[in-house]
Amino acid sequence: MKKNILLIVNPKSGKMKSKNVFFDIVEGLESDGSLITTYITKSKGDATDIVCKIGKNYDSIVCCGGDGTLNEVVTGMLESETNIPLGYIPAGTTNDFATTMNIPKDINQAIDKIVTGTPKAIDIGMMGDDRYFTYIASFGAFTEASYNAPQQVKNVIGNLAYILEGIKDIANIRSYNMTVKYDDKEITDEFIFGAVSNSTSIGGLVKLNDEYVDLSDGVFEVMLIKNPKTIIDLHKIISSLLYSKFDNDLISFFPAKEIEFIMEKPESWTIDGEFAQGDDVVKVKNIHNAIKLII
Repeated sequence: MKKNILLIVNPKSGKMKSKNVFFDIVEGLESDGSLITTYITKSKGDATDIVCKIGKNYDSIVCCGGDGTLNEVVTGMLESETNIPLGYIPAGTTNDFATTMNIPKDINQAIDKIVTGTPKAIDIGMMGDDRYFTYIASFGAFTEASYNAPQQVKNVIGNLAYILEGIKDIANIRSYNMTVKYDDKEITDEFIFGAVSNSTSIGGLVKLNDEYVDLSDGVFEVMLIKNPKTIIDLHKIISSLLYSKFDNDLISFFPAKEIEFIMEKPESWTIDGEFAQGDDVVKVKNIHNAIKLII
């Protein structure tokens, strides 16, 4: 039976430099007889708008772009209650979400997985009342590198763009006094970084073991890094992140369904690699099995 597919493409993503790539995507999705309607995004928020307007008219949606484009599509699906399967062709720079889901970075291989794959329900995050995220919401050290690195630089040198931008931030790293509440527990301390994630890859730099992450278990993995007081403290933090060993007093790592961050003042956050203005009180919760991803 033929399917009607809405294909949403971000032409500014790292791998979408050639028109041939676009034609390969359409041809691949049509290989099983499906009918493809294509929408090319032109500006920020376009993907959300088009899904809200016409998403329910299709049997499935396929998103081709980076993590930010995927975020927009998912946001549109949840805002409009469009409960149809979603396919993802990663064409961005780091593609953290694709890494977690074992979606091939090769575009043609990703298309094959969509054509032959099966929808799987996965969790989505919600920050506040109106911001969704597919794999991470974070604040603090290096988070600005995600959205400050120029897109053309990301396209050329990939993850190195984030690293170089992060190095520029080292001298400006500061701590945040806050209280973090979760599951009837409470932590008050100074932190230089915090992340609420549903991913094995954070920013393309920090890797979590598969044993820690289940995208359909209804909880997030929360990481809080305390302010290092000495060089030894800093070494412990770096070693922990490199080897995914969080058994020290400088990193708090735990699962949680809902988390509340109480800060001294509003701070900026990063959601799926894009800037998000926070508040002095930020609530993050897990929406269990919110969308069906074709894998």
